[in-house]
Amino acid sequence: MESSWKLTCHWIQQHKITLLLLILIAWGFWLRVSSINHQSLWIDEGYSINAAQAILQHGYPLLDSGQIYTNQPLGLYTMAVMIKIFGLNPFHPWPVRLPAVLLGTAVIGVTYLFAKQILRNNITVLLVTGIVACSEWEIAWSAQARDYAMLQFFLLLYLYFLWLWLDGQKLRHLILATAMLLAAIMAHGLAIIFVPIFIVIIAIRYLLRPQQHTQSWLILSAGTVIWILASLSATHFKLYQTHTIYIYYLLYVKTTLLIGATIGMLWAFFDHRCADPLFFIILHWVVPLAILIQAGEAFQIRYLFPLFPLMILLTLYGLVRIIRLLHIQSGYHINTLVLIVMAITLFYTQLRFLPLAFYPLEYDSPQSHFGPSGIAVGR
Repeated sequence: MESSWKLTCHWIQQHKITLLLLILIAWGFWLRVSSINHQSLWIDEGYSINAAQAILQHGYPLLDSGQIYTNQPLGLYTMAVMIKIFGLNPFHPWPVRLPAVLLGTAVIGVTYLFAKQILRNNITVLLVTGIVACSEWEIAWSAQARDYAMLQFFLLLYLYFLWLWLDGQKLRHLILATAMLLAAIMAHGLAIIFVPIFIVIIAIRYLLRPQQHTQSWLILSAGTVIWILASLSATHFKLYQTHTIYIYYLLYVKTTLLIGATIGMLWAFFDHRCADPLFFIILHWVVPLAILIQAGEAFQIRYLFPLFPLMILLTLYGLVRIIRLLHIQSGYHINTLVLIVMAITLFYTQLRFLPLAFYPLEYDSPQSHFGPSGIAVGR
C-alpha cells in the first residue's frame, strides 16, 4: 500500500505540469460551457445565424436583403452543419455557440504551447495560460455564435508554427503556419492584417538570410517598415483616421494590461537571451494594433481580442523581470509565490473563477438579456 502511494506521488510529481494544464483546460471549458444557454442571442449572432440558415437553404450565405455574407465563411459553414445536425432553438442556442466554446477552450491549450516556446518557464507559462482560461473577456467571446474564438485559435496556431519555423527552419512548420493563417482569414477577415508581417518575415528569412543574433533587429525593422507603409498608404488614399476608441479602451479599461505589456516590451530591448521570441511577439502585437488604430474602418473593441494573449504574455514577462530586479534572496519558491500574487493582483478584476449568467461584451453592442424567463419561454 505504501509502495503504491509512493508510486502515485512520484507519477504526480513527474506529470504535475501536464496535470495542472489539464485542470486549467477543464476549468476553462466549464466556465465557457456553463453560460452557453443563459445569455440571450444578440444582434450580431442573429446575422451569423441568418447566414448559416441561408447556407442550408441556398448552399451559400445569401441574406434576405440579396447580399452575400462573406466575412467569416469557415465559421458560418461550421454553424450551418451544427444547425443541420442539432436544429436551432433561439432560447437554447447551444448548437450555434458550441463551436466557439470548444475553440475557446482549445485556445487555452494553444496558449500554453505558444507561451512555452517564448518564455520557457513552467510557472510563468501556466500563469499566462490560467489568465487566458479565467479571463472574463476570453470567456465571454468563447460563448457567442460568432467567430472571434475561431479567429484567435487559428492566429495563435499560426504564431506557434511560424516561430517554430523561425527557430528551427523546418519546412513543415512554415507550411502549417501558412495553413493556419489562411484558416484564420477564412474564420474572420480581420486576420488579413497579419499577412504583411508574414510576407516580410518570409522575405527577410529567404532573401537576406540573417544570422541568429541579428534576427531580432531585422524583425523589428520589418515591423517599423510595415507601420510606416501602412500609415503612408492610408494617408495617400484618404483613409487615415485615428480611432481613439481603441486607445481609450486600452488606456482606461485595460490600463494595467497596457502598462504591463508596455513594460515587457521595453524590457525586451535589454534581454539578449530572450530577445528574438520577444520581438516576434512585439511585432505581432504592435503592428496589428497600429493598423487598427490608424487605418481601421470599424470601431469594434472586439477587434483587439486576438491580441489579448500576446499582451498577457508580455505582461507576465515584465513581472518576471521586475522580480529579478528586486533581487529577492529567499529562493525559487518565494520568487514563484511573489510572481503568482503579483499576477493575480494585476488581473484580478478581469478574472472570473465561477460562471456568470451574463457577460457584457463591449460598449456599442446592444445585448438583450431575458434571463431565466427567456429560457422558460423556450421550453
